[in-house]
Amino acid sequence: MADNKVNQIIISLVESEEITDQHEFLKLLEERGVKLNQPGLSRKLEKLKIRKEHGIYRMPLSLSHKNSTVLNFAVAKPNLILIHTMSGFAGSIAAEIDREREQNNKLFKDVIGTIAGDDTILVVGKNPVALDKIVSNLAKHFMQ
Repeated sequence: MADNKVNQIIISLVESEEITDQHEFLKLLEERGVKLNQPGLSRKLEKLKIRKEHGIYRMPLSLSHKNSTVLNFAVAKPNLILIHTMSGFAGSIAAEIDREREQNNKLFKDVIGTIAGDDTILVVGKNPVALDKIVSNLAKHFMQ
């Protein structure tokens, strides 16, 4: 399974479940077709900045305050957008964009997909005509 898809599943679990330990986390992942060992899960949680708060795994506080993680956008015509984020947040933000797109969020209907590094995300648009609209929608969603 692709790394970005695994990240999406992890984020979705953290947002929807009250997971208290890694054994439970690994079981939930396996039920969704993701096979990871404990060290692999630990690395993914670290990369996504997911931490335990009061005994439950939570997304980083700054992702719930999105405007503090997305720094700026750059357009590369005909259909590419670069998003610069704080270090370590690109994977989480890209997973959120892909998850929202897959759930048919109208803001992201013109996005084909994303590729993330540590602090940079490449967003691929469906066509050049929609590029400005995509940038506007990304700004609305992440820089509120």
